[in-house]
Amino acid sequence: MIIDTLKNSNSYHVLNNSFSAAFKFLMENDLNNLEEKKYEIDGDKIYATLKTYECKSRDLCTWDAHLKYIDIHFIIEGSEYIGYANIDKLDFQEYVEEKDKVVLKGEGEYIRFEKDYFAIFFPQDAHMPIIKMSDSQQVKKVIIKIKI
Repeated sequence: MIIDTLKNSNSYHVLNNSFSAAFKFLMENDLNNLEEKKYEIDGDKIYATLKTYECKSRDLCTWDAHLKYIDIHFIIEGSEYIGYANIDKLDFQEYVEEKDKVVLKGEGEYIRFEKDYFAIFFPQDAHMPIIKMSDSQQVKKVIIKIKI
């Protein structure tokens, strides 16, 4: 897992050839005014989804990981806690192939994830997003999927 700001995104292009296109999408679009929908950047190889949601208490959130895609989460508005754990430290529950979602249970670490930051989650990085930091917390986020 990596957490950083877009101004440092050039440091990560060497990790995956598709990161350039993903970060270009984040930097060259007016994310505040985009519709909540799926945006194809390079077909099913790289795509972005815009979402707005209310954060939840941690006991209502779930751990997941992905086998076929790397996730890049970028907070446009708001903030949340996001859980992180290596999948080897969690208990496998199921794999939902049509969503490329590994469902896991267990405990991990929790990080404050704020506006203008991105997080990169590789297949070994289980994550638990959407955890509220206060009584009512709305977050607007872009999630970019990069096929491995």
